[in-house]
Amino acid sequence: MNKNIIKVFTSASLENLFEKGGSGWWTINESRAKMCDYVLCVQNINGHKVNLEDGGTYTNHHTGFLLAEIGEIITDENSSRKFIKFKQYAKICIPNLKCASSNPIGYTNFAELNLDSSQLEFKELPLKPTPELTIEEAKAGLSLHYKIDPSQITINIKF
Repeated sequence: MNKNIIKVFTSASLENLFEKGGSGWWTINESRAKMCDYVLCVQNINGHKVNLEDGGTYTNHHTGFLLAEIGEIITDENSSRKFIKFKQYAKICIPNLKCASSNPIGYTNFAELNLDSSQLEFKELPLKPTPELTIEEAKAGLSLHYKIDPSQITINIKF
């Protein structure tokens, strides 16, 4: 079966994509994006977010370096831009993936890229380190989220 792919021309490093759990915020064709199962990240080494001194992993310009199964597409309420959340990923290396226009978004499929999904090793996203919170900080955050007074929140820890 030929799966559809959203192709994004991103200046993010591999670590940045993992940290965020996806790629965004893009202006994409929502009806077309819903027909896609994967997102292909193509490196834009000239992008404004590139910082080669940050220790992040970057690859050659116009190289497809990450193929991720789409978990969900989230819409920003204020701008209607979309964030593509990853479900799982496979590292790849497909050089010379130029965009058809100046648009950093494109659409393709496995056949056009000569990709065989059975040859790809998909992995779960790396776990993010959990921040160390005090009970008071956790209550404060929960009270803001649920719009209730922190005194109404009880946290029970079992060992």
